[in-house]
Amino acid sequence: MRVHPRTRLWVCALLLGAAAPASAQQSVLARAMLLQPPAWIEHGEQRSALRPGAAIFPGDRIETGAGGRVHVELEDSSTIKLGEKAGFELPALKVVDDGSETGLLQGSLKLLRGAFRYTTGALSGLRKRDLAVYVGPAVTAGIRGTDIFVKSDDSQDLLCLLEGQVEVSSPGQDPQTMDQPNTFYVVPRGQPPRPIAPTPPAKLATWLPATEPAKGEAALEAGGRVRLVLVSVGSEEQASGEAQRLQALGYPAEVLAGEARAGTRYRVVLGGFTSKPEAQRYARTLQQRLGIRGAWAMPPE
Repeated sequence: MRVHPRTRLWVCALLLGAAAPASAQQSVLARAMLLQPPAWIEHGEQRSALRPGAAIFPGDRIETGAGGRVHVELEDSSTIKLGEKAGFELPALKVVDDGSETGLLQGSLKLLRGAFRYTTGALSGLRKRDLAVYVGPAVTAGIRGTDIFVKSDDSQDLLCLLEGQVEVSSPGQDPQTMDQPNTFYVVPRGQPPRPIAPTPPAKLATWLPATEPAKGEAALEAGGRVRLVLVSVGSEEQASGEAQRLQALGYPAEVLAGEARAGTRYRVVLGGFTSKPEAQRYARTLQQRLGIRGAWAMPPE
């Protein structure tokens, strides 16, 4: 089937144009580089399925569902890795002039529930940072160059220092400095914080994989050019309805229109795979989760 670019762009714009943030002219300092659906982004009052490569702006909220993962890369190449059933906000993020050549990345990260890991990359040292991390209602931390794991649930708020140094505090308590790797600070719900203590290796073995891509499952990545065709129908209305249903479930589906021997066909696709085998592997995931059968990978255009 030959896809007409003009038709394809029109249909995609019809379905997805509302998802483009009004702040598109802002500098992009955070971007979703990898995800395993379901995942959503809330920008103002608008909620939509998160897409690989999507810009994340100050004030945006990201949520993941069961089995969901999202990796957000910041402008300095540091990464926020969200686990499943997580709620995360980016209250503020900007580069300020601090007199240095590269400036200072300043902002705040807020975990509402679930878990995330913040890690610095090979290029992260090129820019200084001053980030405040809020973990649930009970833990606040200031970080400038570090590796941490944080978690918030109904029973507690927790921060584990993997590398570097942070200053932690909770309401009514004096700040404390954490500078020993593999130590953790926990505030049980409704109780004062526990003393900073070494993290049991068994805990680390459980916590850290929770924010990595689920084993055996393909991921959608920024720059991935392979699409998985989920549905191919002759009705634009039917295709649009199915794409919108999947988007509401946290899967960033699109509609591509093109001409075939039988007339115009509308394909509901999921894009962002790095290879056809990865896309076909995810077809099995969709069959198990959503009952979608017969999905097939189309080559990149």
